[in-house]
Amino acid sequence: MHAAYFDMDGTLLKGDSNNFLTAYLLKQKVIDEKFLEPLQDFHLRYAKGELRIEDFVYYIIKPFIGMSKDERDRLIAGTLTEGGLIDNIRKGGIAEIKKQQQQGAVVMIVSSTIDCLIEPIAAALGVKYTAAAPLEYDEDGRVTGKLAGLVPYQGQKVTRIKALLDKLDLSNDHSCAYGDSINDYEMLTFASQGFLVRPSDKLLEKPECRAMPVLQWD
Repeated sequence: MHAAYFDMDGTLLKGDSNNFLTAYLLKQKVIDEKFLEPLQDFHLRYAKGELRIEDFVYYIIKPFIGMSKDERDRLIAGTLTEGGLIDNIRKGGIAEIKKQQQQGAVVMIVSSTIDCLIEPIAAALGVKYTAAAPLEYDEDGRVTGKLAGLVPYQGQKVTRIKALLDKLDLSNDHSCAYGDSINDYEMLTFASQGFLVRPSDKLLEKPECRAMPVLQWD
């Protein structure tokens, strides 16, 4: 049995899960256009690998702070369906997940996106295990505005993967990883075999990554 690690945004998903979320929240009048203004700068810093991920997470969860769990779940479900997120999962990624599962792999989705968004996406893809931005929830399931642990971003992806491997009593031997950006570099090189999915130019600057197979999933 081996492990297979999949990044979400730009790898399994065409685009950014947070963009799908904010577009749906805007449509539902939960946020306004002004809320979107800082996001471009966040995304530019992310692409360069220069983002302080906690700053972004604290910003993106603001609309959910104090919101009931039922209302949050409704908005997340709407993002996946009416908002079109699931329709934009790459077919090649879906096929690769199924192939890995058929080969006995324990599949994990590893993403810095908030856990209350990643977990329903993973469930829709038939994936049981995730490592995502861990939000703190109160006794009624409301987002408090705080983090409950380490956000899997850059080297912290490996830290979270190791914790999950320990929990599941699994080894990293014969593992594989799939990523697209410089923020996946540590995960890709930690795995026994890395695969680049429509890789960014910045990721391809890394000599180790230039030797990895490139996948052009649709």
